[in-house]
Formats: sequence, structure tokens, C-alpha cells
Amino acid sequence: MVEGGYSNIQVEKISGAGKSAVSRWKQQYLAELNG
Repeated sequence: MVEGGYSNIQVEKISGAGKSAVSRWKQQYLAELNG
């Protein structure tokens, strides 16, 4: 989703997640990208 240019707000609307959940998701996603 990050590559698609989605902002945190858009991700929240799509997933229905709160900002804290989105932050954890982004941290996990970026950690996976970095290996």
C-alpha cells in the first residue's frame, strides 16, 4: 500500500484501523522491507 502512495488517513479508511494500529502496521511493514 505504501508504494501506491496511500496516506495514513486513507489506510485508516480502508482498513478501519486506528492511528496507533496503522503506526504499528507501518513499522512492521517497513521492518519487513528492511529484512
